[in-house]
Amino acid sequence: MEKKKLQINKKKVLIWLFALLIVAGFAFYLVNSTTFKNFKLGFFGDNGVSSEKVEIAVYEPFSGADSRGAAAELRGIQLAHELYPEVLGKKVELVNVDNRSDLTAAQEAAQEIVLRAPKIVLGSYGSVYSLAAASYFEEAEIPAVSITNVNPIVTENNPLYISISYSEDYEAVALAKYAHESLKAIGIASLYPVGDQVAQSHSKAFEEKMIQLSGNIKIMRSEQSYPVGTEEYSEYLMNIKRAGAQAVFLPVGTADALKIIRQARELGIRSVFLGPSSWDEPAFAGNLGEKENAVVFPTAFDPRSSITEMTDIFIDAYHEKYGQNMTPVSAEAMGFDAYLLALSAIENAGIDARGKDIIESVIHNRGFQGASGSISFDTSGSAIKSVIIKSASGGVINSIYTVEPNWVNIE
Repeated sequence: MEKKKLQINKKKVLIWLFALLIVAGFAFYLVNSTTFKNFKLGFFGDNGVSSEKVEIAVYEPFSGADSRGAAAELRGIQLAHELYPEVLGKKVELVNVDNRSDLTAAQEAAQEIVLRAPKIVLGSYGSVYSLAAASYFEEAEIPAVSITNVNPIVTENNPLYISISYSEDYEAVALAKYAHESLKAIGIASLYPVGDQVAQSHSKAFEEKMIQLSGNIKIMRSEQSYPVGTEEYSEYLMNIKRAGAQAVFLPVGTADALKIIRQARELGIRSVFLGPSSWDEPAFAGNLGEKENAVVFPTAFDPRSSITEMTDIFIDAYHEKYGQNMTPVSAEAMGFDAYLLALSAIENAGIDARGKDIIESVIHNRGFQGASGSISFDTSGSAIKSVIIKSASGGVINSIYTVEPNWVNIE
C-alpha cells in the first residue's frame, strides 16, 4: 500500500515539474519576443524621455530597394549625432526602425515607433513610406521630419509632419527669383510635354512668381507644349525665338533637355534655359558640349559653397570621418540638418513638450542655420530655404547664385 502511494506522489511531482517547465518556457518566450516588448512599451509607456536619455526615432528603409537612398540620409543623421549627442543635458539615443522599402512593413514600423513614443521621428526616404506612416504618427501626436521628400502631400495632410526639403514648385519659384534678379529677364517662355500636369504646375508657379516680382502681367511671352516622344522641336523653339524671351523654363528630364537645348543653339536661340534639380549631374553637363552655355538649374546643397557657418562645420566633420577625397551629397547634408533641427525644436519647446508644441517651435524657428542653408517653414510645414543656382557650360558645373528665403512670404 505504501509503495503504491509513493508511486502516485512521484507521478504528481513529475506532472508539476513538467507544468513548471512549460510555464517557464512560455515566460521566457514572452520576455524575449517582440510582441511582449511592444506590449510592455504600450502598457507601461515610454515618453521618449527618462532621467538619462531622449529618444529620436529614425524611420527609414534600411533594407530593400530604397535602402541606398536611406543610407545617405542616415550618414548625415549619424554624423550630426556624433557631433551633438545631447540635448538639454540629456543623452540622445537614435532608435533605427526599418520600413523595409515596403508599404505593409512601413505601417508595421510606424506602429512600432508609436509604441516607443519617441520625442520626434526623422524620415522616411521615399514619400510613399512617409505617407504610409503619417496617420499613425498624427494619431499618437508624434512629430516627424522628412528629409528628402519633395511630395507636398506629406506635410499638407498632417500638421505634425514637416519637410526640410523644398518642393518642386519651390524650385520653380527660386528660378524665377534668379531670372528676375540676376538675368533681369523682361520676357520669359516655357516648354514642356503635352499632358504633363506636374510640369505645367511648375511652369505656372514660375510664371506667377515672375509676374509678382516684375509687376508685368504679360511677362510670359510664349507657352509651348510638345507631344511625348517628339524628336524635332524646331517649330516650338522658333515660336519662342520670335517671342523674344530671355529665359525659357524647361521642366523636363535630361534626355529631352539635351535634345531641345542642342536644337535651340542650332537655330541661333541664345535664351537661358532653366530646368529642375535633376539636371545637376556631371553626365548631363558633359553631354551638353562646349557650345551649349547658359543652362541653369537649382540644387539644395553644394559642398563647394559655404552658405552658413554650419556648412563649414558639416564639411570638416564629413572629411574627418570619411576622408578628404569624399564629397558629401545633398541627402547627407539634409540628414545632418534634420537631426540638428530636431534638437533645436526640443530645446525651444522644453524637455517635457510633446507633439504639436515641438512642431510649432520648429515652424516658428525661422532662418535656422543648417549645413544646407537657411531654413524656414510655412504654416503647412513645407521648407522655405536657400537654393543654390548652378550653371552648366563647357561640360563643367559651377555655382553662380544663391537664392535666400527672405523674399518669400511665410506669414
